[in-house]
Amino acid sequence: MTITQLRVFVQIAETGSFTKAGQALNMTQPAVSHAISALETELGIKLIIRERRNGLRLTDTGKKILVHIREVLKGIEKAEQLAAAERGLEQGTIHIGTFPAASAYFIPKLISVFKKRYPKLELVLHEGTADEVKEWLQSRMIDAGILLFPTEDMDYFLLKKDKMAAVMHRDHPLAARSTVTIKDLDGEPMVVCDGGYTSPFSGLFKQAGAELCAPLPFLMSAHPLIWCGRG
Repeated sequence: MTITQLRVFVQIAETGSFTKAGQALNMTQPAVSHAISALETELGIKLIIRERRNGLRLTDTGKKILVHIREVLKGIEKAEQLAAAERGLEQGTIHIGTFPAASAYFIPKLISVFKKRYPKLELVLHEGTADEVKEWLQSRMIDAGILLFPTEDMDYFLLKKDKMAAVMHRDHPLAARSTVTIKDLDGEPMVVCDGGYTSPFSGLFKQAGAELCAPLPFLMSAHPLIWCGRG
């Protein structure tokens, strides 16, 4: 198997399309199809299933192999980066996963610092929910991710400590207080964003008897519900 075949397989898995994979790699669709066919022949298994109605999908074995192929490509990229560093060059590509709030507050400064220190390093951002960032880390789709809370099965370092704030309508009885505790939220309808943001606090909410109202995919979706006094 060749590096090109491995890269083609990863691109197809990430884009869900032979055409888009070819565009990303500057290859024709026949060349992409040939690369996958050769890879499947060498491995002796089917990696991708193409369906007229649902497009394409990876086989169960294909999903497992994808993780290892990503590791192989990461290893090759690191070897290339080490060789470049030996020649006095810092170059390569770093994939970073992030969620919308982090994209707004952390990423701009991060990019600025990286560009100054490592002008030949390329940063590729992948934005999703906190749960998606964890999945991307576990599947080796990204090199690093920004999360709200540390996870036991991954190495991490602290970027910033922040306080949690309760956002409510100005007419809400609790709005006049300078601080609000979890106990104060007992029985209050809570608008909590889904996608990995809920679980760290769900135990505290349940302990306080707070009601969880309509989990939402992104933070900005919560604002209209708060403005109309629904949480």
